[in-house]
Amino acid sequence: MSVPVLLHLPDQSSLKIKQQSSPSQVINEDGVVTQFSLTDIDTLGLLAHNFREGKKFTNLVIGSIVAIEYPSIHLSDESEYQPKKYYQVKRIVRYRADDPNNPYSRLQDLDTGTWYSVEEVHKRMYLEGEGLTMQTCLERNSNPNWGRLFIICDPIYMQPTVQYRA
Repeated sequence: MSVPVLLHLPDQSSLKIKQQSSPSQVINEDGVVTQFSLTDIDTLGLLAHNFREGKKFTNLVIGSIVAIEYPSIHLSDESEYQPKKYYQVKRIVRYRADDPNNPYSRLQDLDTGTWYSVEEVHKRMYLEGEGLTMQTCLERNSNPNWGRLFIICDPIYMQPTVQYRA
């Protein structure tokens, strides 16, 4: 499939998806999430700052459904097909950073207490299986980089629709 263009959230908001120019870049614009470039071919990774659109990730719960929209396809009979892939939140993982100001810091799973290297977390979140992973930072004690939040979603099937132009 082509490059994704929009993320649709359950609160009816739609966020533009922009591509990274480097693996450490997170686009700092209202209404925009960043497509993470260091993922498995079957995983779509989206990043957002917690003081911008990442705030919306914190409203997602297990079972929430989100959609990824791709560019329109114009069919020969004057109809238009808007390709979308749907995902359902299956897991929410929160980590505390050992050194919040270091993006390569060890991370502690807040549910299990287990410590992981950033490489282990990256593999668990972005390189195993197909689906959608959304990531933002967690703020605590006035530190916006205190931890990391990962929303892990599985693909689900929903009936596509075709819209006819008048």
